[in-house]
Amino acid sequence: MINERIKLIRLQKAKSASDFARQLGLETRTYLSYERGERNPSLEFLQKLKQNYNVNLNWVLTGEDEVFSKSNFNLIQTKNCILKNPDRIIQKLRAQNDLSIEDFSKITGINENDIVDCINNEKFLSIENAILVVNNFNVTLDDLYLEK
Repeated sequence: MINERIKLIRLQKAKSASDFARQLGLETRTYLSYERGERNPSLEFLQKLKQNYNVNLNWVLTGEDEVFSKSNFNLIQTKNCILKNPDRIIQKLRAQNDLSIEDFSKITGINENDIVDCINNEKFLSIENAILVVNNFNVTLDDLYLEK
């Protein structure tokens, strides 16, 4: 059922219903009505789900395919890539979400010192840390990397 798949996504992202709804631009009660199967999700909700969490809408609607869409970014290519202005990307994400460095660290699991070093252009994010950013914010690896 669609409602069960929507709830599964929220649980996989370790979000409360109210946080999940807020990030998708919904009232909590509206989101919960989707999750309980009382209402069918709107097309706008489904688009935001795909955009914010890289969810495969075919899976949401039918239960077929993978839960998350595959990026066209090839991880094998990462050795030949560099991050695009990682300091600006982190600062932009922090500003958009009104996050301190400590909050950004808690959400992503990236060490605060690594975030500060990146912001100060003292070092780049590792691919592992870039994936943590992708998993928690509305960006893809394609957004973060630029071929050399």
